[in-house]
Amino acid sequence: MESGRATSQQISDAIGLHRTTVRRLLETLVEEGFVRRSESDESFRLTLNVRSLSEGFTDD
Repeated sequence: MESGRATSQQISDAIGLHRTTVRRLLETLVEEGFVRRSESDESFRLTLNVRSLSEGFTDD
């Protein structure tokens, strides 16, 4: 995962959720534009759209 990309199995192993659950969550994130899937190796990586998740956040 140092390369900024990971497979659903790698994510599953890292966070302790079943691989199929991780896969469904990743597919939802792909549909929403927050994650991109590589066609060549089936890995996933974040898109720049994740920055929008913190817009307007203040640490008060």
